[in-house]
Amino acid sequence: MGRLGWSPSEYYESTPNEIHLAFSGKEEADRDFFELMAHTISVGYARTQTKKKIELFEKKSTVGKIDKARKKQELDFLQEEFGT
Repeated sequence: MGRLGWSPSEYYESTPNEIHLAFSGKEEADRDFFELMAHTISVGYARTQTKKKIELFEKKSTVGKIDKARKKQELDFLQEEFGT
């Protein structure tokens, strides 16, 4: 039924506050969805114009960037704290 997709019985059993909260949440979710779609379309357009592959999301790897001294310090702390 309507924008929320509720059945008539769900709608009529809800309080006005529940309906208001549902509409607010739906509106926010719709805004986020359309913002993501706009970004996706603009990236697609940029790809067609520049012929370059543009990533939608940054790929940052933190693997291998752990300081050995810090790792040892944290391991010692955990062993002391939990007694392994």
